[in-house]
Amino acid sequence: GVLGRQAGTAPGYAYSPAMKASRVVWNERNLAAFLRDTDDVVPGNKMRFFGFFSQRQLDDLMVFLRANPSLTTKPAPVAGASRLAK
Repeated sequence: GVLGRQAGTAPGYAYSPAMKASRVVWNERNLAAFLRDTDDVVPGNKMRFFGFFSQRQLDDLMVFLRANPSLTTKPAPVAGASRLAK
Protein backbone atom coordinates (compact mmCIF):
# COMPACT_ATOMS: atom_id res chain seq x y z
CA GLY A 1 0.00 0.00 0.00
CA VAL A 2 0.89 3.65 -0.21
CA LEU A 3 0.13 4.77 3.34
CA GLY A 4 2.99 3.93 5.66
CA ARG A 5 5.47 3.36 2.81
CA GLN A 6 8.54 5.49 2.26
CA ALA A 7 8.30 7.62 -0.87
CA GLY A 8 10.38 6.49 -3.83
CA THR A 9 10.63 2.85 -2.79
CA ALA A 10 7.93 0.97 -4.72
CA PRO A 11 9.50 -1.37 -7.27
CA GLY A 12 9.08 -0.85 -10.98
CA TYR A 13 9.29 2.94 -11.22
CA ALA A 14 12.28 5.14 -12.00
CA TYR A 15 11.88 7.69 -9.21
CA SER A 16 13.71 11.00 -9.35
CA PRO A 17 16.72 11.45 -7.09
CA ALA A 18 14.65 14.00 -5.14
CA MET A 19 11.90 11.48 -4.43
CA LYS A 20 14.35 8.74 -3.46
CA ALA A 21 16.17 11.09 -1.09
CA SER A 22 13.03 12.64 0.41
CA ARG A 23 12.69 10.31 3.41
CA VAL A 24 8.94 11.02 3.31
CA VAL A 25 6.80 8.24 4.74
CA TRP A 26 3.33 8.62 3.28
CA ASN A 27 0.45 9.35 5.59
CA GLU A 28 -2.89 10.92 4.81
CA ARG A 29 -1.76 14.46 5.58
CA ASN A 30 1.47 14.55 3.56
CA LEU A 31 0.01 12.53 0.66
CA ALA A 32 -2.90 14.97 0.36
CA ALA A 33 -0.44 17.87 0.49
CA PHE A 34 1.70 16.19 -2.18
CA LEU A 35 -1.28 15.69 -4.47
CA ARG A 36 -2.20 19.37 -4.08
CA ASP A 37 1.36 20.59 -4.81
CA THR A 38 4.04 17.97 -5.52
CA ASP A 39 6.97 20.40 -5.39
CA ASP A 40 5.89 21.81 -2.05
CA VAL A 41 6.29 18.39 -0.40
CA VAL A 42 9.20 16.97 -2.43
CA PRO A 43 11.04 19.80 -4.20
CA GLY A 44 12.65 18.74 -7.47
CA ASN A 45 10.61 15.57 -7.98
CA LYS A 46 9.49 14.64 -11.49
CA MET A 47 5.93 13.58 -10.61
CA ARG A 48 3.07 15.86 -11.48
CA PHE A 49 -0.55 15.39 -10.59
CA PHE A 50 -3.41 17.53 -11.84
CA GLY A 51 -6.44 15.38 -11.03
CA PHE A 52 -8.04 16.62 -7.80
CA PHE A 53 -9.93 19.85 -7.55
CA SER A 54 -11.71 19.48 -4.23
CA GLN A 55 -11.09 18.39 -0.67
CA ARG A 56 -13.90 15.84 -1.13
CA GLN A 57 -11.93 14.07 -3.88
CA LEU A 58 -8.84 13.92 -1.67
CA ASP A 59 -10.93 12.62 1.23
CA ASP A 60 -12.46 9.94 -1.01
CA LEU A 61 -8.99 8.83 -2.12
CA MET A 62 -7.84 8.50 1.49
CA VAL A 63 -10.91 6.39 2.29
CA PHE A 64 -10.05 4.17 -0.67
CA LEU A 65 -6.40 3.82 0.38
CA ARG A 66 -7.39 2.96 3.97
CA ALA A 67 -9.80 0.33 2.65
CA ASN A 68 -7.05 -1.19 0.46
CA PRO A 69 -3.93 -1.19 2.65
CA SER A 70 -2.10 -3.83 0.63
CA LEU A 71 -3.21 -2.65 -2.79
CA THR A 72 -1.12 -4.22 -5.52
CA THR A 73 -2.83 -4.76 -8.84
CA LYS A 74 -6.53 -5.34 -8.16
CA PRO A 75 -8.41 -2.99 -5.83
CA ALA A 76 -11.31 -4.12 -3.68
CA PRO A 77 -14.71 -3.55 -5.30
CA VAL A 78 -16.27 -0.19 -4.55
CA ALA A 79 -19.94 -0.29 -3.54
CA GLY A 80 -22.08 0.97 -6.41
CA ALA A 81 -19.20 1.04 -8.90
CA SER A 82 -20.90 -1.21 -11.44
CA ARG A 83 -24.02 0.95 -11.31
CA LEU A 84 -21.93 4.10 -11.81
CA ALA A 85 -20.01 2.64 -14.75
CA LYS A 86 -23.16 2.31 -16.86
